[in-house]
Amino acid sequence: MKSFLAPLLCALLAVAAYPAQPTKEELKNADRTIDVLTKAYDATKRLSYSDGFALLKFAELNHEMNLVGGPILRDTFDQGVDAETWLKRNREGIVQLTSKILQMKIKVDLMDDRGAKAAITPILQGNQEILSGLRFIQDCYAGGPGNPNDGVALMHSGNKKRKEAGLPIVKKLRDLCGSEEFDKEAARILEETARASSR
Repeated sequence: MKSFLAPLLCALLAVAAYPAQPTKEELKNADRTIDVLTKAYDATKRLSYSDGFALLKFAELNHEMNLVGGPILRDTFDQGVDAETWLKRNREGIVQLTSKILQMKIKVDLMDDRGAKAAITPILQGNQEILSGLRFIQDCYAGGPGNPNDGVALMHSGNKKRKEAGLPIVKKLRDLCGSEEFDKEAARILEETARASSR
């Protein structure tokens, strides 16, 4: 949801990151963003700007992770991709996934609000399971012990956690932000992810 989140990020940055006095409009947009995020992520109280910014960056990193992971997942489930090809094509992608997930963990660790943190922690855990599954497959394909299907099972488990935690948040964001704009962005994001998954 990068382009959907971009205006929200800009609104918060205008208030939180710059030493110049924000305009009334910038303050109004930032406050509106915080109100939306507070409700969508089940915060225990009104979010701080820093927690709001962390949530938006977390969502942006999650989207970037999906784009990086798409081609890897495609190769994983493509019967025509052998182990050697999988390893060559996806080594760098797994490094990038690791970086994105570490950055997401840092965002979660730095948040203060327990409610919002609890809302996104299962998404992070699901992402970590997906990465663990891919690393297990990578080790198997490189000659290590084990069955790559065990890695696939771990990936499925991680994806289930992500969906169960993420779908209620997406629904709340859609309700709070307006369905028409949100649905257009969702369609664009799905197309972008589909393009990233194809080679």
